[in-house]
Amino acid sequence: MAERYKMTRIERAKQFAPFDALTGLGRALKAKEEEYMTVSRHELSEDEITHISDELCVLEAGDGIEVEYFCEGAYFTAVGIVDRINPVRKILIVEGADNGAAGLSIPFMDIRSIKRIGE
Repeated sequence: MAERYKMTRIERAKQFAPFDALTGLGRALKAKEEEYMTVSRHELSEDEITHISDELCVLEAGDGIEVEYFCEGAYFTAVGIVDRINPVRKILIVEGADNGAAGLSIPFMDIRSIKRIGE
């Protein structure tokens, strides 16, 4: 019978290093991290505020728009049709922007940019 080679602790540890007992854990953690990654709200300049205000004043129901808005720590872009503008509640409601039948309600203060499309 041949004598067995005695491994050092480091050599023994190397055998198990590639073993991933929790397969996919790294990917799941990265996905969760990206989910919770937030950005801060962009401070609008006076010119940007004026431009958004002017656009909101001339928009009418049925106009096609592209609007970038802030929601829950991230910026999103919605492309759709203006359903209505509620100046009292300061909300823009956009239909057809991947938001279901009720429409996407965007508070004026969350709008970063807005432009009419399809003209």
